[in-house]
Amino acid sequence: MSKIGKIFWLLVYFLSPLITILLFYLITPNFYHTPLHLLATGFAIAAFVWLTYEFILTARPKFIDKNFGMDNVINFHTIMSIVALMFGIIHGIIIINIRRANITQIGTGVIHVILYILLMILGLIFLSNTILLKINPLQKLREKTIKKKSMKYHIAKIIHNITMIATIVLYLHLIVATATTYSLLLQFVYTVHFALAIIFWVNHKFIRAYRIRKDPYVATEVIQESSIIWSLKISPENGEIIKFEPGQYVYLTIIGKNITKEPHPFTISSSPNQKKYLILTIKESGDYTSNIGRVNLGDKAYIDGPYGIFKPLDSKSNELVFIAGGVGITPFLSVFRYLRDINQNRKITLIWGVRFQEEMILTQEIEDLKNSMPNLRVIPVLSEDDNWLGECGFINRDKLDKYSACETPYEAEQKKDYYICGPKAMSDKIVPTLKKMGVLKKYIHIERFG
Repeated sequence: MSKIGKIFWLLVYFLSPLITILLFYLITPNFYHTPLHLLATGFAIAAFVWLTYEFILTARPKFIDKNFGMDNVINFHTIMSIVALMFGIIHGIIIINIRRANITQIGTGVIHVILYILLMILGLIFLSNTILLKINPLQKLREKTIKKKSMKYHIAKIIHNITMIATIVLYLHLIVATATTYSLLLQFVYTVHFALAIIFWVNHKFIRAYRIRKDPYVATEVIQESSIIWSLKISPENGEIIKFEPGQYVYLTIIGKNITKEPHPFTISSSPNQKKYLILTIKESGDYTSNIGRVNLGDKAYIDGPYGIFKPLDSKSNELVFIAGGVGITPFLSVFRYLRDINQNRKITLIWGVRFQEEMILTQEIEDLKNSMPNLRVIPVLSEDDNWLGECGFINRDKLDKYSACETPYEAEQKKDYYICGPKAMSDKIVPTLKKMGVLKKYIHIERFG
């Protein structure tokens, strides 16, 4: 989708509550048109509409992933969920102020305000990186609670389920409100929004889950690439693997006695040309991933995907520059393995930042790839290895200028696409550096993790 198309749909997303607000204004009696009533109603409608959208976004619809990228959508969802909750709280505060003489008239409003305050606090502390976490007590609470990454998953799941309850309460609050009883049309609009949320939620939780379980995979090999990195090879029990493009990822659920049955996203590192199995190269970074090495051969696995718009081979540029941090090399391995079969002459530079030589996985295969692909350059940059004789330190302006300089600031003459995959801290430093080098934003592509 073009940039204009994305802006258009974002405007639709943000402005669509205004249609329902205008409808409320036109068809309700004048005594609901006081400034405070309209303000309160506006906040409630916006909160309700955006919350119903959140259930659509988190259902992982392919048409949204194709145009925006599911990782970007999830980040957007996290922010907008908090915004919607804040709007719901503001609505409740205004209504309480209006009806303070008789608080019993507020009914379900009290319930949804309490739920929203709870959800917003949980979301801000545990799921988002906000300025509030600079407050020392909140930071300590987060660190103490989320010692392991699966805790974050479980907290997110709890918050998501509570949000569904809160959305139901808000729907009931709106549908039984005295103002709504004046219009069947207004009731219909609220119900359509709510029904769409329920339909997408049911499809994601039950229908799609059923379809995924009809095409199971089985673990056929578990390879230890380093002390903390594993490659898991899984093969479909029926037919061929899913169709995907190098750079995309899947949600993996493993059914085994040594690992929990929760879906986690992992990038595919094998080639799409390999039809008999998928390889997921995974770093130990929490209690879930630390058990990947304990997966037993024969354990069943389910795959949901592929997802993601981080697809380097979509580029038409003369040269691709890959900048990887640690296990961020995973999507690029898929690219190399694919190109080895179809286009060995593609010009690619990989700048790979790791701490120690032990973290440089699949070194022999990478050497073989370099031998078979004459235009492939691989530059490891080690930050904490005193015995390394190559590039040391971090990936910075000097190294980027040395190996992948931007020759011109003019858009028509730029002939490189830069693909970055690694920890957020790394990409947050490299992106501004590339821009200072003259690389235009359209030629910078990011896949963040961690």
